[in-house]
Amino acid sequence: MIKLLNYFYTKMETQPQYTHAEGRPYWVMDYYKNAMLLLNADGETITSEPDSVYIIPPNMHTQHISANNRPWAHTTITFEAERGDMDEFALPYMTPIHIADVKELEQLMYDMESKQLSSSRLKQKAQEAYITLILLCVHDAVNKYNKDYKTNSGDDLQQVRHTVMSSTHIPWTVERMAALANMSARGFQRKYVQMYGKPPIADLQDYRFTKAKRLLDSGFSISFILNSCGFRSAQHFSNFFKRHSGMTPSEYRKRI
Repeated sequence: MIKLLNYFYTKMETQPQYTHAEGRPYWVMDYYKNAMLLLNADGETITSEPDSVYIIPPNMHTQHISANNRPWAHTTITFEAERGDMDEFALPYMTPIHIADVKELEQLMYDMESKQLSSSRLKQKAQEAYITLILLCVHDAVNKYNKDYKTNSGDDLQQVRHTVMSSTHIPWTVERMAALANMSARGFQRKYVQMYGKPPIADLQDYRFTKAKRLLDSGFSISFILNSCGFRSAQHFSNFFKRHSGMTPSEYRKRI
């Protein structure tokens, strides 16, 4: 059984490196968007490719150094699990695993963040189910099975949706989203509604509201929320939040 401890989605590190000399008393799975200098099981420095997963067992000395000595982005999941449960996935530990096609993995991570922002009382269980799915996704990347399905046009929209929802600070338009999918704006919007049940801008606004509400719940400053969610000003955010919730951000904070 896997028990989630913490989840950091698309985290930016401004320091080019950090180490855990004594290791950490739990499992860690990092997904790096950048090339990194890491340690293998023998303590030797190895270089990972961008878009690599790195699984660290408990109490292992680790280093995390940007290969170009610049800030770097990663997603981190920390969890508890029995060694036997982890061994079932047949994944190499302390070894970068390059993911050639990151669409499925990044979509699972985005969906896991959505559950983290959810108000469901079962969101912990949902996130723990996503950890299993993510590990299975990495397992399938390591073990090249012959797939019995074909990629369909929805995969491109899925990737665009992931890009949009993980970049809420960008002033997205339908035309900009459609360009990512190499589609006309009208065709993109029609296909998006078929797949997700709502127009792309409405979907983005709903996600911005959910994200902003959870950031307010967590005590983040208004200026941080403005930058993170793409609001032009405090007044813009206040009007937006009141349309969605019936109260201003200040009134909402007083209520909670």
